[in-house]
Amino acid sequence: MRTFFLIIGLGLSVASASAGADRSQSNEAARAEAVLHYADVVHAAYVDAQGGAQRLQESVEKFCARPDEAGLQACRKAWERARQPYAVTEAFRFYGGPVDDASGPEGLMNAWPVDEAWLESGDGRGLIEDETTWPEITAEALRAANQKEGEKNIASGWHALEFLLWGKDESLEGPGQRPWTDFTSAPHAERRTAALRVLAQALGQDLEGLVQAWSPSVSGNYRSRFLQMETAEAARCMLTGLIYLSGQEMAGERLNVALETRDQEDEQSCFSDTTTQDLRHNLLGLQTVWAGTYESIFIAENDVSGEGLQKACHALDPAMADAVTAALNRCAQLAASLPEPFDRAIQNPDGSHERRMYQEMRAELEQLSNLFQAVADKMSLQIIAGGAFYNG
Repeated sequence: MRTFFLIIGLGLSVASASAGADRSQSNEAARAEAVLHYADVVHAAYVDAQGGAQRLQESVEKFCARPDEAGLQACRKAWERARQPYAVTEAFRFYGGPVDDASGPEGLMNAWPVDEAWLESGDGRGLIEDETTWPEITAEALRAANQKEGEKNIASGWHALEFLLWGKDESLEGPGQRPWTDFTSAPHAERRTAALRVLAQALGQDLEGLVQAWSPSVSGNYRSRFLQMETAEAARCMLTGLIYLSGQEMAGERLNVALETRDQEDEQSCFSDTTTQDLRHNLLGLQTVWAGTYESIFIAENDVSGEGLQKACHALDPAMADAVTAALNRCAQLAASLPEPFDRAIQNPDGSHERRMYQEMRAELEQLSNLFQAVADKMSLQIIAGGAFYNG
């Protein structure tokens, strides 16, 4: 991802078919090509995300061995960088694939918002403080504690790591300011350090599992089953991810809720103040599936270029394909100009420039979700109701 956003070209050239049968074959071929290429894109993105997690783990190990301010800052930077390709992969969710089926790791990796008191309460009740209930800080213990007794009781994944690295964000002017001495001389420093280490390790392991699930060199994995699906079913999965991420998730859970409540706790990456970065890279995930192009952050030779859903849609309805592409480009340009930090923007008065920008982003994403639903309708694909702001 050496360029921040893709600006996708309009008006793809597609050979005209002289007869209905020929056109139908051309449409099916374009869709089959998009499905095959999607598997390559998903694998490349997970390889990239796992590479980022590996670099984060290396930074954490160095910091835990010799804690200091520079080491903590290096861990924070590595976390921010690793989040970027992971946010792209969220476009591969919502259809029961390996990341979020009944046994998938999504809830262990990316659950939010975090109730900080579940980890550190300040009065001895948090996991890090309570040595009676939680005598050992291990990956197994933290996974077992994740969302135990409440969905906000997060003890695993990106946002538990984020809290350990930044601490609670108590300012609208910047992120949390946890001191590096929390890992040396503060009470429970050893347990805090152990939690940081095992969470970084577990994140990398979960992502490696997804790499293997989509690897072309592993027989009998999810990729194999995906490519054996009927083309229409595979395309339905692809569009379900786009519809849900743009609509219910980005426009709804991540923007609408925060705009309505004005609550800092309702922003996704609240401790690091990187919620806007998450939105930008989620959008890049939508563009990646639509255009079929993935540019790696960490592994240059991992770039993928081919045909995405854009071509398959264009074979059916060029005007619709161009409308989706134009909407994606509008979203990309708007996202690039969003004011930061997110928590300060949402708490500004009604009518302020900052709030209007995020409200406009929400509206554009709702429209984009509707357009993805229209593509599914054009392809005669049934999408589960409630995944988008679609009233058709």
